[in-house]
Formats: sequence, structure tokens, C-alpha cells
Amino acid sequence: TLDGCQLLGYVRTRKIDNDFYRMERLQLIMKNMFDKLKKKNTFDLIVKNDENLKGLLKNVYTNMSDNEIISLLKVIKECKIEETLTVPINYETRTISTGNTVFSSDYAEDVRKMHEILYNDDSYELTDTALEVTDIHNMYIGK
Repeated sequence: TLDGCQLLGYVRTRKIDNDFYRMERLQLIMKNMFDKLKKKNTFDLIVKNDENLKGLLKNVYTNMSDNEIISLLKVIKECKIEETLTVPINYETRTISTGNTVFSSDYAEDVRKMHEILYNDDSYELTDTALEVTDIHNMYIGK
């Protein structure tokens, strides 16, 4: 078991590998935290940890109220993480002045794939805005 500082160090380190392994570590930690939360009973999650939860929620910026977030905890046992996805899906790495950078090698396809996964719709056509962003992205990467 790691404490918070150790966990953060483990997840955020870049010295031992690269950003993709870093993202995999983060996904693994998030899945394990989620699984651990699911094992707790609702009373323990909400009532016993109410003060801790409210303290944590002070650091969360969202358009949901604290009560809406807390109500989601009531259904957490029904949820499961089936798959994780690292974005960009199609990528290249390049060395720039500050080090290596990762960028989408096919921005339009990444948008389509994410839409397919999120909305279970493989017939998505890029919007005008998505096409504009794709053009800017392609210009930026010299494509």
C-alpha cells in the first residue's frame, strides 16, 4: 500500500519510461481506486466519510453540485470499467526544443473513433468545427 505522496510519485514519474507508460500507470491506479470504492458499503462511503468527501469536493471543479456527486456514489456498485483508452489513438512522437512530444497522427480518425466508443455510433461524420480543428492540427504538424 502506498500513501498519497508515494502514489503520486509512482503515477507521475517520467524518468523510468515515457508518457504512455505514465498514462497506463494512471489508468491502473484509477481502476484500482474505483474497485476499492465499490467494495465499501454506501453508508461508509457517504455518512462515515462525509467530512473527508466534502473536503475532497472543494478541489473538484464541475457544474455538478456536491449532492449530485454524492448521489452518484449510491450507484457506484453497479458501474464497471470495461476498457480504457489512451488518446490520441493514432500518434507520432517528435523531438522538439523542450523534449519529446506526442501528437495525433490522424486527428479526424481519432475524433471518429472516440465518437464511436462514447456514443456507440460508427456512422459519425465530422462536424464543420471538427474539420476546421483537423485542418489546423494538420497544418501545425506539417501534414
